[in-house]
Amino acid sequence: MHQVAPPQLTGTARFLMPTTTFGRGASRCRAVLLSRSRSRRQLARKAKTSRVVDTVTSDGPAQQERMDKHHYLERLVFKLETHVSLPAAERRKLLDLPLTLRRFDAGQDIVREGELTKQCCLVAEGLVCRYKIVGDGLRQILSLHLPGDIPDIHSLLVERMDHSLGALTPAVIGLIPHEAVRTLTRAHYRISEAFWRETLIEASIYREWMVGIGRRSAPSRIAHLFCEFITKMTAIGLSDGVTCTLPLTQPEIADALGLSTVHMNKKLREIREAGLVRLRANRLTVLDWKGLCELADFDPDYLHLQPEAAKIDPQ
Repeated sequence: MHQVAPPQLTGTARFLMPTTTFGRGASRCRAVLLSRSRSRRQLARKAKTSRVVDTVTSDGPAQQERMDKHHYLERLVFKLETHVSLPAAERRKLLDLPLTLRRFDAGQDIVREGELTKQCCLVAEGLVCRYKIVGDGLRQILSLHLPGDIPDIHSLLVERMDHSLGALTPAVIGLIPHEAVRTLTRAHYRISEAFWRETLIEASIYREWMVGIGRRSAPSRIAHLFCEFITKMTAIGLSDGVTCTLPLTQPEIADALGLSTVHMNKKLREIREAGLVRLRANRLTVLDWKGLCELADFDPDYLHLQPEAAKIDPQ
C-alpha cells in the first residue's frame, strides 16, 4: 500500500460548515431515524416540512438572495474541479443554474425513499447522508455528503428514490430543477462528463465502503472513515489536513460502519489510546497520519482527486 503523507490545505476557507453543537440534533435524529418501534410509514409522518430560507436583510432581500445562490453554486463548481478542470465558459453556465434554497434541521429528511423527484439537491451547508431503514427499524448510512455535493444527481434518470436523503446537521440545500440540469448537460458535454464522473466516483466510494464493512476489522473501518473524511474535507478547503469538524455522533458513525454503538465506542477508545487521533467537541485531530493510514489500509486512489486537490504525496 502506498504511504500517504498528510494532505495540505487548498481552496478557500470561506466554504465553512455551520458551527453547531450536535447534541440536540443527534437526539432529534435518533428520535426520527433510530427508533425501533416506529415503522417507515410512521417515520415519514413525523418528518418535518422544510422551511424556505429567509433571505430578508437590511441590504434588500433580492440582492442578498442572489449573493447566497451565487456563493453556493461556486461550491458546486469548486467540488467538481477537485476531480476535473472546467473551462471558464462551463463554469459560468453552472453559476447561472436556477437555485431555490431551503433549510433543514438535523435529523430531518430531505427526500424520502419512494418519492418521485423533479429536482436535484445541492448540499450548500452542513452534512448530509444517504440512508436506508431495514425491517427492524435499524438504519444503515450509505454515504456522507459535504458542501458542493449533489448526492441525488442520479435522479435525473432514476426519478423514484430507492433510499432516503437526510440532514445529519442543520443544513442548507439548493434545489435545482431537473429540466435546467438536463438542458445544461445537453448543451455542454464537458459539464455532462463532470456530472457523470461524479457518479462514477460515488460508485468507487461505495465499493470501498462495501470492502470495509465486509472485510475490515472494526478499528480499521473507523480509521478508514476518518482518513476518507479528512481527505475529502481538505480537498474542498475545509481542513488543513490535520484537523477538521466531524459533526457525527458515535451512533451515526456506527450506522455508517455497520457496527453496534457499544462496539464502536470500545474500538474508538482503542484508537484514541494508541495516540492516532483526538476527537473532542465534534472536532477530529489526526495525531499520527501514517499510523492511522496503516491501521485503515487507506489508499486515496479510489477518491480520484486531482493531484492539487488534496496534495497527497504517495512517497
